[in-house]
Amino acid sequence: MGISGVGKTTLGRRLANRLHCPFAELDDFHWGPDWQARPREELRAHVAEFIRQPAWVIDGNYADRARDLIWPHTDLVVWLDFSLPIVVWRLLKRTVRRAVRKERLWSAGNRESFKEALFSRDSLLVWAIRDFRPRREVNLRQLSQPGAPRYHRLCHPRELEVWWKQFTEG
Repeated sequence: MGISGVGKTTLGRRLANRLHCPFAELDDFHWGPDWQARPREELRAHVAEFIRQPAWVIDGNYADRARDLIWPHTDLVVWLDFSLPIVVWRLLKRTVRRAVRKERLWSAGNRESFKEALFSRDSLLVWAIRDFRPRREVNLRQLSQPGAPRYHRLCHPRELEVWWKQFTEG
């Protein structure tokens, strides 16, 4: 888990590959065609079906939509809690790459554009900056609750690489 652009999907894919299990992005369950959010119950049905598997890796947040389904079946949450400058830089690089390459996103096939991602009132970059501190506080509060899964909070890409090396070698 972590703010948009921090590297959840990259890490999730690496983990799933290492663990030889399926991987899913909650964004794929959330976004329909033309960036329309799917109904809450549709997202929850996808999540419920996915987590029935004996092992899995899932990335994303959607605390208000699916965390109550996911966490009871979670062995470990890896929280990428990098600084805002790192997040903004990564998000900007990802957005530029996706827009230039016209990458199709998720099963809905959406595409990012410079105009929408950077300059619209729905700008993901503006949202990430505005939501950075509140999201961090919610994550910390929820991970501190009784019954929350065990978690690893990684605050810098170097910490992630140290953790990854320990994970893969240990």
